[in-house]
Amino acid sequence: MTAIAEEAEVSKAVLYDCFPGGKEEIYFSLLDKVEDEFLAHLDGAFAAQRGLRFEDALRGGMVAFLEFADVNPAAFGVIFGGSGSADQAVVDRVQAVREGIVGRMRDRALEVLGIEAAGTPVVELYVRAIVSVSEEMARWSLRDPGLTREEMVDLVVAWFMKGFDGLAAPA
Repeated sequence: MTAIAEEAEVSKAVLYDCFPGGKEEIYFSLLDKVEDEFLAHLDGAFAAQRGLRFEDALRGGMVAFLEFADVNPAAFGVIFGGSGSADQAVVDRVQAVREGIVGRMRDRALEVLGIEAAGTPVVELYVRAIVSVSEEMARWSLRDPGLTREEMVDLVVAWFMKGFDGLAAPA
């Protein structure tokens, strides 16, 4: 709290007046802010991809995911870097944010694919795989993997669209 107060150039008393719930309330406020930023970014990408085939929409969505991490690495870390807390309320809230993002992506995938039956295990698996792979690509891209964002996305989209068999080298 001292470091936060110093960075904000206020006293700890002012900080506690603004956030009577202490560190947890500050973290939740930050998490709410970055969640809104991420979802707005994702929604903008989705809007730009209206009418595209699934493969192109997938590519655009993954690029948007990586762009957010590239432009806002600290915000990305708040959502996808782990809570860094033993406080179960914080851990649960971070998980709820991630589930909200999975839900938004699931809804978009269903829309693009023209599927009405939400909650099907296959769609759920596919969306969770997209989110997981996108998270890891974003973390890796922040460490300069030697591939451009577009190269990474093209390779992963080809993998998702063709499956493992289409990418495996002959034995």
